[in-house]
Amino acid sequence: MEVLLISLQKRGGGALDTLGLSDGLCLNKFRHAVMVSSYNEFSDRFSDNEYRKVIRVKTFTGGITGLLWAAVLLRPISFARVVAKARPRVIHILNFHPWMILLYFIKPFCRFRIIYSSQDNPFSPKEKNPPLMNFMERFLIGNADKVIVYSKLVADGLIGHIKKEIVVMPLGIYPQVYGEFEKKFDSAGALNILFFGRIEPYKGVDVLMGAYKILKDKGEKALLTVAGGGYLSPELVGVAEEAGIILKNYWLSNAELGSLIKTADVIVAPYKEATQSGIVMIAVSYLTPLIVTNVGSLPDYIEDGGNGFIIEPNDPPALAASIEKFIKNRSLALRMSQAQKAIREKFSWENVSRESIAAYDSLLK
Repeated sequence: MEVLLISLQKRGGGALDTLGLSDGLCLNKFRHAVMVSSYNEFSDRFSDNEYRKVIRVKTFTGGITGLLWAAVLLRPISFARVVAKARPRVIHILNFHPWMILLYFIKPFCRFRIIYSSQDNPFSPKEKNPPLMNFMERFLIGNADKVIVYSKLVADGLIGHIKKEIVVMPLGIYPQVYGEFEKKFDSAGALNILFFGRIEPYKGVDVLMGAYKILKDKGEKALLTVAGGGYLSPELVGVAEEAGIILKNYWLSNAELGSLIKTADVIVAPYKEATQSGIVMIAVSYLTPLIVTNVGSLPDYIEDGGNGFIIEPNDPPALAASIEKFIKNRSLALRMSQAQKAIREKFSWENVSRESIAAYDSLLK
């Protein structure tokens, strides 16, 4: 085996990136193997073919009980043994997972080389991760043979901390795993605005609610849905109730998320800071117009005024003004939806994965 992709993420963007990259490699007729958790929510979408071999390993289901059960069964050791038995020449670690440390221990004996993909900069994390997690990821990045990042912001942050080659490449657009449907935009009724994903302070939900309140005070016909697990302060819950915002403060099923995307006229990513965002990938995948802030790589996927709008972060009036453009011109959403087709093609995993293939070839040679 030449190249082995490894991701033990069970759901969300990490799982989707792995599926997209592997599918893109297959479309480019690049033979590889991919190792995923048996609990991956998209496991049924991974299948063997002439260019891909799928290896499933048991991780743990989550929680302290699951973690202890996995430890008792020595699943991390079993994971390392499966990798060693596969005898890859290059391993591409797609997401952080504590078990990846074991690969660095067996590397001198198995003589493979490691590419590590870093979603964010662990030397300056935007989320409050446990210190041990940041320490481990710094070790993984610092001791890889090559590092892939998905925004120049992360690359610039890593310079000075690591000496290995850093490759900057875009993330590909997610496959349509939340149901396949044709987007339709109703020119009558309230404009449907959607925010979804894990709720964190840096994602600017408070800014979005402030913008929506401006629109409501002006009497504009709009309906905002905020959907996703995470902490919402009592103050924001109060704002939502007063403004009539629909809150779905839990982890959505794929079917429910698909239903929300299908009816959304515009998807908003009002991040205060970011490197990239799964919201953007999903919106482009489903040809839905976007409003994003000028942070990280988010603007890379937007032609301002073409398939969406780009605004500065922390600016509720500017966000309200961008949303109001859709309210005043109900044909705008349909026009921007058509413009998304070119962006979806440009960032398809078939195109993006060629940069990964170049990175593999450089190590194989």
